[in-house]
Amino acid sequence: MEMLELKKQMQAASAPHVRGIGEILLYLGQQNEQIAALIEQDLANREMSINACGKVLYDYAEKHQKGGSWACAVFEMNPDNPVIKLILDFYKIPSAWVEGVRTECADTSVEVLPMAHEEEPQAEIIDLMDLL
Repeated sequence: MEMLELKKQMQAASAPHVRGIGEILLYLGQQNEQIAALIEQDLANREMSINACGKVLYDYAEKHQKGGSWACAVFEMNPDNPVIKLILDFYKIPSAWVEGVRTECADTSVEVLPMAHEEEPQAEIIDLMDLL
């Protein structure tokens, strides 16, 4: 399956975390036709767009932010990873479908969730999120 709607939404996405969600969905869809069909069906609904998922992920990250950081790298398709879990839950993709997917990702640069950095000197860090 070509996942044309997903690719279209990824091209239109401006936020890096939204493009990252698209990359994860594209990877999952390329590995499993059942996931690809479900994703394409969901993306036809505006409320299920990758931008909508990005908003849910951003809100989750902001709520769980620690130390001025909201990044967590995704290195594999582990359904227990908070990023993957949130995306799977949003699109109602059963985690059992992901268990058969190769676990290594080609792109490990997707950063979208909170990670505490307790050892960083907090007094010297200026976070743009604090200005909102």
